[in-house]
Amino acid sequence: MAHESHKETVIRSYSAGLPNKDFAQRPTVLHSYEQALINAYNIPPDARICTLGSGVGRETFGLYERGYRNLCGLDILPEFIETARRDAAARGWDIPFECCAADEMPYPDGSFDLITMFNNLYGLIAPHAARLQTLQAVKRKLRPGGLVFLTANSLWHKSSYGLAIQLMEFGRIFYNPRKLERGDKVVRGELARERRDGVPASWSHWFRTNEVPADAAKVGLRVVQGATARAITQNPKATMGKLRNQNVLVYVLQRPESG
Repeated sequence: MAHESHKETVIRSYSAGLPNKDFAQRPTVLHSYEQALINAYNIPPDARICTLGSGVGRETFGLYERGYRNLCGLDILPEFIETARRDAAARGWDIPFECCAADEMPYPDGSFDLITMFNNLYGLIAPHAARLQTLQAVKRKLRPGGLVFLTANSLWHKSSYGLAIQLMEFGRIFYNPRKLERGDKVVRGELARERRDGVPASWSHWFRTNEVPADAAKVGLRVVQGATARAITQNPKATMGKLRNQNVLVYVLQRPESG
């Protein structure tokens, strides 16, 4: 579908792959770097938290188990939201889960103290203009001084990987029917499924370290911290440091107290 947006492509692509995946047994614990961020930034128990790209509830449930109650989870896939709602009800936990895109959060401006964008959610939003639109929406939904925890896949965690993507970018000068942008790469395995089943392949963006800070500056968010996930786990105050074999970049952004 040439006219289909990437948002629609992601929904169709992920929905097509769900029958082959079992989400029922997935753990609800936070990743170690996520726990380190919560601790390092002293997120209080009564904080209002929105987990964007919540999937079937991993980080949302993980936060609930840590004592956070003012939570909500948002995801673009109806199947994920249905699973999360069912599992929350089975646990007796009152957590609202809503099906919507990240730039369509159905909450008043200034609603949240913290918004999380884990699991490379930001990289799955395309094109770049859509990522900026999402960050602008996130800023509006934060209270002044509120925080964003955002993760992104690193382009240069392996030299061979970064070079391969750059070679593909060169080829797109001559042929680029999907209109992929610099740093974009089709999700592994989806081209084969597209040829086999006709389900459009989605793609993800792989980030250079300066991209998220540049996007944040464009929408008026302040960069508080940038590091790799492994570095933050070892030292919550870490800075970016080396990138080799560090595939997850972590950024803490903040809405200014004014503006």
